[in-house]
This record gives sequence, structure tokens and C-alpha cells, in this order.
Amino acid sequence: MIHHASWVRTLALLVSIPGILALSACDPDEAEDASGTETPAGASEDGVNGPFLGDPAPVSSPVSPLPGLDGVEAGQPEEVSQATKPIETELSSEVRMLLLRMHGYDHNGDTKAEINDLEPMSFEDLSKAPPKDAPLVVVFVEPRLLASLSAKAPTTHDLEEALLRWKQDMYAEGIPSLFLLADVHKGGHQDGLTLLGMRQFLIELRELYPNLRGTMLVGSFPEALIVRRWIQEHESGNDTYKLHGVSTVGRPILRIVPEVIADRSDLVLGDLTGSWPDLYHQDVRTLEGLLVAPEPRSLRVGWGTPGNWDTRHHLVSNAFQRKWLSIADFFFIQDDDYTEHRAENLSDVVLNEVNLSYFLRMRHPELAADDPRDLPNPIAMPDLNVSRINALHVAIEPDPDFVDVNGLTYLDAARRPQIVRRGERNVRWLRDAGLERRLLLDYFNRNHLHRMGENRQRPLRAAAIGTSGLGVAGLANYLDDALGAHTMDPDYVRPLVGSNEATLLDLAEWLKEPAILRGLYAHSTARSGHYSPIYGHSDLYESIGGRFWRWQRHGALLVPSVAEYPYAAGLHFKRSLWEYQTIKASGPSFYVDLGCFANSPYRKTYPYDRVGYASEQNAESTLFYLEGLAVVARAKKFNDRPEKFGATLSAHPDVVFGATWKASYEADSWNETLAHQVARVKKAYPWGMLGDWTLRLDY
Repeated sequence: MIHHASWVRTLALLVSIPGILALSACDPDEAEDASGTETPAGASEDGVNGPFLGDPAPVSSPVSPLPGLDGVEAGQPEEVSQATKPIETELSSEVRMLLLRMHGYDHNGDTKAEINDLEPMSFEDLSKAPPKDAPLVVVFVEPRLLASLSAKAPTTHDLEEALLRWKQDMYAEGIPSLFLLADVHKGGHQDGLTLLGMRQFLIELRELYPNLRGTMLVGSFPEALIVRRWIQEHESGNDTYKLHGVSTVGRPILRIVPEVIADRSDLVLGDLTGSWPDLYHQDVRTLEGLLVAPEPRSLRVGWGTPGNWDTRHHLVSNAFQRKWLSIADFFFIQDDDYTEHRAENLSDVVLNEVNLSYFLRMRHPELAADDPRDLPNPIAMPDLNVSRINALHVAIEPDPDFVDVNGLTYLDAARRPQIVRRGERNVRWLRDAGLERRLLLDYFNRNHLHRMGENRQRPLRAAAIGTSGLGVAGLANYLDDALGAHTMDPDYVRPLVGSNEATLLDLAEWLKEPAILRGLYAHSTARSGHYSPIYGHSDLYESIGGRFWRWQRHGALLVPSVAEYPYAAGLHFKRSLWEYQTIKASGPSFYVDLGCFANSPYRKTYPYDRVGYASEQNAESTLFYLEGLAVVARAKKFNDRPEKFGATLSAHPDVVFGATWKASYEADSWNETLAHQVARVKKAYPWGMLGDWTLRLDY
């Protein structure tokens, strides 16, 4: 049952506000239209020359003519309809009522509302709106970002102006938008439930705007943690591998173990038709798993081979081990289909034996009832593009209140790290709202300049770098394929291939070279990529242009130094480059990070608003400190990459970057080979995008 609060407030608004909700910052008849009148370079006055925002191709065809482009043929202009022109009409009363209905939205009736309120931003004029068939984009903005800060910080007005300019830029490209202040639940484990509340709003909005194309979330919002359990044949045992004390030498192993397959995923928010509400678990749940080495007498042909989907298998074994995963606030994809047979009378239970019957077919519980299951690899598909712009986790400063015995603070008058005498603790890093706002303003400024064609003065090329011999040349070619539509552009340059055994020094120098599309390929964690530690530290300081933004204990002193973590391309390395504007001249870039956990939140089981969740996040620090426009990264340990990436972006010069996210799902759903690799069938789920998905590579 859905509970809605404060209908007195709703009725008051309906009676007192002309047109129900005409929340304009000024008189729309006298002031300049909030959509703006200026047309940026490269865009026509009516928005015709805007980007393609298309959905993935229909699943009736295994190969779409142009993935993500609604089937427009290469080289042909898109037919321009009223839907792509930013013509304004009166916003329907249904949309206004929908916003009001979401006030106090409490889906499960536990008095802890998932959505406290959704309100148009001050510059939104709800008496005007795009037509109902317009390619609408919804931008959720966290109200906390507009709070008053100290006099030293950028003002609230500065951020509002940046958001308005962003709206105008998208509008000029034929992308109408609705900016909403989204006050959602904070405090305690309810992240997934709150996300489902936001999803419900998008579901109902799409009924009014069938051409709703996506959403972006500015600030800190809940994220989805996805757990999956499936059945597969695992590797054979060895001399030291025992189950229940029984040797498994030469015996194959059946694995049925729950595992977090996406530390955070935007699929739940983007897939509006899937059965995600049925898969959500708010409270702690303990999931059981099994490792079983079947006895030879219980094996039969195809016992663990995917493809024997409808065969019922049976096994008995005394070599087994139970595993448990206790977790809260998650979505559970129970793909396994097995039954453990136990005697009803516990005194008859054979304690040293497990007895199972199972099917190798997968349940796919996240798919909606009408989702196509006859595809080679049926998986959930996002209906909307989703991306996030959140600087909270990386906007940290060394404790400003620290003063050593000599009266020195961590930063000198020029904001450079300096040597101090250590106190009772090492350096304490604290969130800083002023820095967070600076990072957001910096991001929206380069977003704007990129749309204005600033990158035209730089070579149009891809670049890749990495370490541990992970195949940098292959990554460079993978990225270069995405520039196929631009190869006749006079600014196009062949890809820049960096070192395959790169150090932080190599990385810093590589970042100084202009490249619109960059690939990172290094073993990674939720906080940093790991590069070779063998280089001269003084050479690195010279390359970055100043003292390193991290301190190391040295006796009684704390010294700015990279020595403690010479391999870590994390926040502190990236912050150093940003503070000294070392790579500013090379221009902004889109990033693809193939490192494991690059988009994972540190302490992923914390509620999203708890301090420590996603602290010093890896991909977010890339977006904000390495001149990022958008970042594609994975929130899991795996070795894969988004499919159809290059084909999607190279299909047409005006394809938006976000089309690659949805296209990767489409590609995987038609991959019959992938369907037989049970652990990998849903490899798209942990991939996410940070930044602005509506941007194009070139303007």
C-alpha cells in the first residue's frame, strides 16, 4: 500500500498557486525564457542539430542498424519532428499533481518516507514545458547542495546559475529537461527502497511523457546493491582443497554461492519495467551457499554444463561446504533452481552427506513478466539512461583546525601542503562543502565549454595507459573505434598508446597530452588504480608541479610525500594535479576505466549517507580531479568491458555518450556464447556512468 502525507499542504498549493504550481523565478512574460535564447556553436536555433538520444534497437532484430540511434541509417540526417524541437507548451496538470503526490511518499507504510518532497528548482517555469512527446531528461538535485556556506565558499547563486546554464545548453541541443530538488530519505538502511520510490516517480512520469529518455542525479543519492546466486561447475579440487574434511583431488565442484555482483548499480533506477521491487530486502538476510564435489556415482552427462537447461540433475556427496552471506538493503537475483533433500525426521538426517536435485536453467527473477525470454541471453534492459554527478565523497580537506606546536597548519598561505609536527593522530581528512561546490562548478564549467566547442583547438584522439601487461594497445584500438564517425575530421589523430607498465610519473605525463577519450587499465580498488612504484619521487613532484597532497609519518613529523603509497593513482595523486592545474591545458576527457572496483563504493554495505561510504571514491575522483566529462567504470571485480561501445559512438557524430551504456545491455542480450558462461551472463549490471550522459564526444 502507498501512503502519502500532508494532503492539507497539497490542497493549499492547489488553491493558492495560480496554475497549480507556477514556480517561476520571475514573470515568464517579462523575463528571458529559462531555456535561454543564445545558441551555442554547432547547434541550430531550433535544436535540430542536437544529439541522438535514442533507445536501444528493438529486440526483434539481433543487429540494429545503429545501436542507440533509433535505427537511423549511417550518414543520413535524422527526420526532425516536433518532438525534437524545444517548443514550449503548458505543463499538464497531471505532472503537477504527480509532483504533489510524491510528497511524503512512503511505499511500505513504515512512517519513514522514501521521498520527502520533489520540487521544481527556482528557475523552472512550470507554466511552460516541452510537448509530451519530447525527449525529456529529468535532473534530480540534492537540496543540501544549495545550503548557505561560509563567505569563502562559492555562493548558492553561483551553483544555481551553473545548473541553469547547463539546462540552457541541453535545451539548445534539443534536450528539454526538468530540474527537481529531490529531498529523499537519509538515515539508516533504506537505500534500495528509496531508490524504488524515485523509480516509481519516473515510471509515472513516463506515462505522461512516453519519450522520457533518462535521468541524472546531482549530489548524493541512494544506490542499488545487487546480490546474485547461481549454479555452475567450478574448477576441480586439489591436494589442499577439502570440503567437509574430504579431499577433492580430481573431483569437479558444483558451486551455488551468493555473491555481490554489483557494489552499486543504476540498472534498478533505469529499468522501469523489471521486477526489482519483488527482489528488494531491507533487513538483514542470511543467504546460504554450497560447494559440493559430486561423487562419481551421481554424475551424469552434462551435470554442470550450461545448455542442458531443462534436464533435472541429482547428486549425492559427502564432500561439501556450506557458506553464508549476511547482508541488508539489497536486491537478490536468485538465479539458481535447486532443492536440497533432507529427511523429515532429523534423527534420520545423514549429517555428513548432502543430497541435491537441480536444474541448470536460470530463473531471471528480475525480468518482468512480459520481458522477452527467448533471446540468446535474456537479461534486464534499462529503459532510461542514468548517470550521477556527485562530489561529496572526494571533496575532503585536511583538518583545518589542526595547528602544530610551531603554529603551522597542514596547508601554507598558498594552500600548499607543508611539513608539520605530528600530533596525537595522523592527518585527519574531513568533508568540505565549500570544496564540493567548487568541484561541481568546475565540472559544469568544463561541461559548458566543451559544448561550446572549446576542444576543437585540440586533437581529436583516444589514449590508453595501464600496467601489469593488461593490454594497453588493445584498449587504445577499442577506444579509437569509437571515433570512427570522426576519422574524416581534420582534427582526428591516431590514438596515443601509453606505457603498458606505467608509473604515476608516466600517468602524469600521459595526462598532459590532449585526448578526448581516455582508457585506464590497471588493477584497481574502490579508491585507486595501482601502477608500478618504480620511479623517482622527486621527478613526480616536478611533473605534477608542486608538493604531493598526502602526508607520510617521518618520526615526529608529517611530510608531504608519495612514498607511503607510490603505486596508488587515487584521490591524492589526482588532487595534486588538480590543485596545480597541471593537466588543465590538455582539456577535458571522457574516461573508460577497466580496473576492477573502479566504481565501487568503499564500505559498500554502509547506508549511502553514512560518513565513510564511498570515501575517496576512485572513479569520482577521476571525474572531478582529472578534467573528466564522463566516466564509464565497473563496480565489481571482473575482467570485461562494455560491448558495442565503439560501434555505438562511431555510428554518427551526434551520438550521446550515454548511448553506450544501454547499447552494452543490448549487445549482451544477443550474445549466445555469453549465455553459456553462467557467471558472466549479467556482466553489464555493475557497469555505470558518472558525469553527463547527454554529452557528445565532439562539437
